[in-house]
Amino acid sequence: MKRLLSLIPALLFLTTSITAQEPYSRISLAYEVMDFLYDDGYADDDTPKGLSLGYAHGFALSASKALYLEAGAKLAWTHLVHNKRPLDVWVMRMDFLDMSLPVDLTYKFSLFNGNIGLAPSTGPNFRFNIIGRQKKSYYELSKGKETEKINFLARDEAYPAAIFQFGWRAGVAISHGPFSIGYNFAYDFTPYREVMISDYGHLGDTKTVHHTLSVGYTF
Repeated sequence: MKRLLSLIPALLFLTTSITAQEPYSRISLAYEVMDFLYDDGYADDDTPKGLSLGYAHGFALSASKALYLEAGAKLAWTHLVHNKRPLDVWVMRMDFLDMSLPVDLTYKFSLFNGNIGLAPSTGPNFRFNIIGRQKKSYYELSKGKETEKINFLARDEAYPAAIFQFGWRAGVAISHGPFSIGYNFAYDFTPYREVMISDYGHLGDTKTVHHTLSVGYTF
């Protein structure tokens, strides 16, 4: 009996070590798509696309449940090229660079005897716009090639773009071992710009939506 009682602390330690959740880190490379949402509800093909690099750290919130608070950073570059030749004889290019600081609540489900993991997540997103510019080149018979450049973030612009945006995001990731594939949808509550003129001359607050399809490695 005494020997059995002496084994109880060891069994408790073993059980705790098995069920305790460990913190982790993850790096990711993603395909990034940004959509503009206009006040008038009009949608066109203004969808800059590009790549993003991300890092996240998961803090365990429970010793027995796979509940985590993920905090990290993502640097995203997207661009868009409109080439209207030969009808309109002009070319427009838009470039964007932003840094996002997401804070997600994540729960990890273990499937197929632990071989597959499923992790839905959601939380606030804090976005800092670093670059936002447009370059339009066109031809006039009297002047030849003309170029117009706009820095959306310049404070002397009539309608400068926002340096900071706040939003919310939700996503899900599927993992096998240290590797994962994930999708995240981020909606910015605050507008990117009060006026964003597209091919069709939209006016009003312009909000942004980001879609991220990522491949990650967890360590």
